[in-house]
Formats: sequence, structure tokens, C-alpha cells
Amino acid sequence: MTIKMQKPTYKILVVDDNPKNIQLLASFLSEKGYEVEYSQSGAGALEWVETETFDLILLDIMMPEMDGFEVCERIKRNSKNSDIPIIFLTAKTDIESISKAFKTGGVDYINKPFNSEELIARVNTHLELKRSKDELKQWNEKLEHIVLERTEMLTKSLNELAIANVDLEALDEAKSEFMSLLSHEIRTPLNGILGGIGLLKEANLSEETLVFLNILDESTRRLEAFSMKTLEISQLRTKGKSILKQERVNLSSILQYQQERLKTKIESKKLETNFMNFPDVWLQADMQYLNMAFTQIVDNAVFFSLNESRITAEVKTSAHHLACTIYDQGPGFSKSLLGKPVKSFYGDFQNIDKKTGLGLYLANLIIDIHGGKLSFGNNKEGGAFVSLELPLNSN
Repeated sequence: MTIKMQKPTYKILVVDDNPKNIQLLASFLSEKGYEVEYSQSGAGALEWVETETFDLILLDIMMPEMDGFEVCERIKRNSKNSDIPIIFLTAKTDIESISKAFKTGGVDYINKPFNSEELIARVNTHLELKRSKDELKQWNEKLEHIVLERTEMLTKSLNELAIANVDLEALDEAKSEFMSLLSHEIRTPLNGILGGIGLLKEANLSEETLVFLNILDESTRRLEAFSMKTLEISQLRTKGKSILKQERVNLSSILQYQQERLKTKIESKKLETNFMNFPDVWLQADMQYLNMAFTQIVDNAVFFSLNESRITAEVKTSAHHLACTIYDQGPGFSKSLLGKPVKSFYGDFQNIDKKTGLGLYLANLIIDIHGGKLSFGNNKEGGAFVSLELPLNSN
């Protein structure tokens, strides 16, 4: 089925003091389906535009009492009529008159005597231009209305979000306080248990009893470490950068401390390490938390390393950053973890060593609030690596 689009009806005002010109123009325009009104004076034209809406005005320049230039200027002063295209009808062809026609607000001019084809062509052109402008204006008004609605909705959503954020901050603070209390309540009895285990180990006990005591000792210490990590993660996630106490930190000192701290475990597994003899590299960081991050990473490296294998620390610096990478020769990360972001729990770790993966997550949080980046993966020749990239303090 073919749908015929109905042609819009345009309303045109003809202004000319010569009745024959009005009759001729009305005849041309009416044949093309235009609705035509007319006036024989400028004053009459001004009265028409006050009460009616026109799509186009054909305006004679040479008229008594008020010429077309003045009529055009007065029509354009009214913002309601400022968009009506005005075509001047003139017998004048001098540059000065034509220039004045455009300056007063006209969009075109047609010379007398009229050529019907030229007249209709120019009228059609300016009517189509006006239609396009009107449609564009309507679309702009619709878009402005839509933008206003969306802005109001967005403002409302942002206000609701702000309220929700306040509630969330309060909830995070409450959670942090709860975690701190919980950690304290757990660690206090744990210290008593660890003290009791230490005293029992000094007693004259059987080998079998000592085995059970060592299991109890290890489990208690793991629970204490878990409590500490959970508390630190809660603090970091709640307070972020505000928790940091920035100072100049020497990376070599941190690496040397880690090796000394784990000396007994390193010797028991006959591991080869090279954490010493690095050039001085200074960072602007929180010494306590940066040490904590390295503790989690080096602890994992030592734990996973095979006996008589090697743990290597590599430090590289650029103009603005340093990268410290810890390599081990253990079983490596599970393939299911590679390429994924560091999360607070990795089931694959639990299958290997009954760990929850909180250490790596804690290290990642610490590096992140320092403006750095933690990445991990497996070495081509076997084993795993964890790399810490941090902003470099050049002072």
C-alpha cells in the first residue's frame, strides 16, 4: 500500500500598493496551493502580522507613507515574527537598494515585472528553508526538554547516591570498628594459647605429644595471622590513603629486613636468595605498610619454594617508577588465576596449602593506595613471580 504524504499548507502575505500586482501574485501562488492574504499598505501589513501567523511575506519596496524597508524593520523587531522570511518586490536594481533590503532583514528579492517560474522557485526555496528551520527548532526544544528531564533525574540520582555514600561510609566505619574489636578479642586469647604452648614445649613431653603441640602452635599462629590480615584489609578499604604516614623509605633496607626475618626458614629449606647489595632506591611511602606488603609476598615465595631452589629479587628503575619483582621456583600460580585481578580469596591457593590468598590481596591493596600496581604470573622456566610497580621519589 502506498501512503501519500499530505503537502503542508503555507500561508503567504502579499504587501503591494498596486492592486494589479496583488492580483497577479495571488493568481500565481493560489495555483500552487498556497493560502494568500494581502495588504495595500505598510500599516495594514503590520496589523496583519499582529493577529495572524504567516510562513512568508512578499513585500514591495516602493509604497507611500511607509516604504518596504521600514515595514521589514518593524516586523523583525517583534520576536514573534523575526523568523518569517521576507522577499522584497522591487523595480530597483541598484546595489545600494539591494544591499539595504538585506540589511533590514530581507532574505531575497524579486525584480519587477515578475517571472512566474522564478517567483514560485524562490518562494518554494524559502518556504522549505523555513520549514527545515522550524523543524530544527522543534527538535532543539524537545532535546532541551529531554536534557532538562535527564538532568533532573541525574541530580536526583546523585543526591540519592550521596546519601547512600554517607550511609555506606558509616557502615564501613562500623564494620572497621567491629573488625578491630573482633581481631582484638581473637588475638588476646590466642596470645594466651601461644604462651601456654611455649611453656608446654619446654616440658619433658613425648615425641608424639610434641608433634601435636607443633600442629596446635602452627594453627594458632595461622589464625593470628589471618586475624591481622583481615583487620588490615578492613582498615585499608575503609580509610584508603588517609591511613598512610608518608616518609622517605629505602627499598634496599626493606629487602634486607625480609631476608633477615626469614633467615631460619630460608636455611631450613636450603634456599638461595639474593636480597642484598642493591643500590639505594628511595620512595615516598608508609614504611610500615610497604614492609607489610613485601612480607606477604616474600612469605609466599619462601613457603612455595621447593627445597634447595632459588628466590630472586630484581629491581628496575625508570625516570618516574621502580619495579621490584620477586621470583621463586615453586609450583607457580594455577592457570585459572592467571590474567585475573587480585581478589580477596583464591580457592586454588586453599587446595595447595590451605591458605586463603589474603596475603596477596593485602599486598595489592597496600600497593594500590600508594599509587602503584601489583601483577603476578608464572616464569617460562618454572616458578612464579610477583611484581610491584611504585612511583619513584627522585628527591
